[in-house]
Amino acid sequence: MLTQNDIYALLQEALDITQKGATVVHPFSPSLQLLGREGVLDSLDAMIFLDNVDELLKAKTGKNIMLMGEDAFAREDTPFASIASLAAYIEELLAKN
Repeated sequence: MLTQNDIYALLQEALDITQKGATVVHPFSPSLQLLGREGVLDSLDAMIFLDNVDELLKAKTGKNIMLMGEDAFAREDTPFASIASLAAYIEELLAKN
């Protein structure tokens, strides 16, 4: 099972991959807002980032975790709002699997 530090490292790697070659690069921080008014990712970059996270999770855990499943969209608060909220959501999904 991945620790919280492992998950943050994975999210940093996914963000680095997503931003590779970009004109503006946002430094990694758990408080980094991904989506919304203060979000650093547009809709295309968000999809690419989440796809990178999915691939890295599968490579590191051997499990096929669905980040963008029904549960994520049924929540009142999106788990994709920030690095911290996404890390917490990933921890929750890993605990279920």
